[in-house]
Amino acid sequence: MRLLDRLDETAANDESMFRRFLAKEDAERIRKLCNLAKAAPSLEDYLKKGLYIGWTRDDMRTWELKDQLTPLMQAIYDAQHADDAAALEDEIDRAWGPFNQHRMKILVHCL
Repeated sequence: MRLLDRLDETAANDESMFRRFLAKEDAERIRKLCNLAKAAPSLEDYLKKGLYIGWTRDDMRTWELKDQLTPLMQAIYDAQHADDAAALEDEIDRAWGPFNQHRMKILVHCL
């Protein structure tokens, strides 16, 4: 998955310690979503469980991310259940951008 490749690259090589740390955590979360998507008995179950995998500290503010996180989770779920997951890479990338931008606003306000 391109998103995971980019996150792993950032985690390994970015000059910013903050970006490296966040990318490492994000890669772990995306991998969790992939595993959840494969194992979930339904999309509804996956969406419920995927919201609470540590997107925010103790998931106390995860509800603020739900509107932007849900399309990303849907795209990952679709990719995990598609015959050709590579065909959905653009959809995952398009969903990641708004989610990441919104999440960064929330993170900044926490500082």
